[in-house]
Formats: sequence, structure tokens, C-alpha cells
Amino acid sequence: MSCPVGFHPRRSYTIKRTGTRVAASCVRSRADFVKSVKRRMTRRLQGFPLKNRGPAASACASGTILRAAYVRQSRTGKRARVAAGCIKNVGNPGKGLPSGPGIGPLRKGDLSRFGYEHVTAMTEGRRHLALASAVKEYGSLTVWRKLNALYVYTRNTSPSSSAIFKADRDWIRAHYGIKAFGGLAA
Repeated sequence: MSCPVGFHPRRSYTIKRTGTRVAASCVRSRADFVKSVKRRMTRRLQGFPLKNRGPAASACASGTILRAAYVRQSRTGKRARVAAGCIKNVGNPGKGLPSGPGIGPLRKGDLSRFGYEHVTAMTEGRRHLALASAVKEYGSLTVWRKLNALYVYTRNTSPSSSAIFKADRDWIRAHYGIKAFGGLAA
């Protein structure tokens, strides 16, 4: 069977569950797509030498870890190679690659659309009003979980905002209770 460019032949087969026979045909090739993605990734790194990888991990001072070299690309498309170097270790001792999913990634804008942003500059009353609006839409349990995740993720990097997230999390629990849907706790 002769197929056009970008397609390859697929043999006929029978679907076991239904017994339906599928005729041989030409199907679109995905190999070119996979190659183009790989080409894009390697093209992004072209022009940057692999040597000069930075200091050895043992050369970093106490309380710092080695960050690998990487290529940063700006919004305008300009690329710059960032050299490897020692950075401050903000992780807890004994923590490394996660063995499980943990809390997982946060979705941006879930609380900021209610006005809950730049919490260190907000008053307690404004924060509570924004959180009350979020509880009406998501329920107290979901908002409590979001605040708990923010508290946990910012504990080491931003202790001041982390303390605010913890206080607001505790306020949600005290004021609404931990329920899947909105409403005051009895």
C-alpha cells in the first residue's frame, strides 16, 4: 500500500470485544511530531556550551546546594545561559525528591479573583471578606485546603506571608468549620 507523505500504512485488524473488522488504511504519522518537539528542545539549547558546568556540589558552603546550569528564555525570545552555582538551601533536612505527589501544584488565581492577593499589605478584615466570597463559591473545605497548601509551600521561603496564610486557614476553620459546601458551623 502506498501512502502520502506524513502517513504510514496500518494493517487491518479485528476488534475483539465487538468482532468488528477494521480495514487497512493510511494513518497520520506521529513520529514527525515527536521529532519536532525534540528538535525544538535541542534548538533552544543550541549555542550554549556544555562545559563550564560550575563548581562541584562539595564546593558549596554549608547551608547551600548546587543549582544546575540552565537556559532562561525571556518573553521576547532572548535566551541567556545561567551558570551553575551555589544557592541557599531552603528545604527541610532529609527532604529530597518526593516519593509521592504531595500536595500537588497550585492553580493560580483561584483566590486572587476574590481579591485575596498581596496578603501582607491587606488588612485582616479585607482578607476575611475575600475569603468569605471564596467560601461561598468553593466551600470551606476547599478554601481551607488552598490556604493550607499556601502555608506549607511558603513556610521556608516567606515566613511572614506563611504566618498570614496559617492564621486565615485557622479563621476559616473556626468561623465556617471544615465542610465541603458553604454555610456557618453550628
